[in-house]
Amino acid sequence: MRTTSYENTLAFVHALNRKPRRTSLLQRVVWFFDTMSEGVHSAAAYDELVRKGMRPEQAVRRVFETMKR
Repeated sequence: MRTTSYENTLAFVHALNRKPRRTSLLQRVVWFFDTMSEGVHSAAAYDELVRKGMRPEQAVRRVFETMKR
């Protein structure tokens, strides 16, 4: 996570102190499969870049830069 100012950092810390919201089982299952899908897609993108001759360090950096935030 990037912070651009001290105020943003404080806002992030205060957000951590909030009471967590309860999520339904369905929401957690959807989140799990979305996360797994993103991981599989990232791994495939990394493999393709390495197969095309890109150095592993550069491939990792490129995959992380293109991940949705």
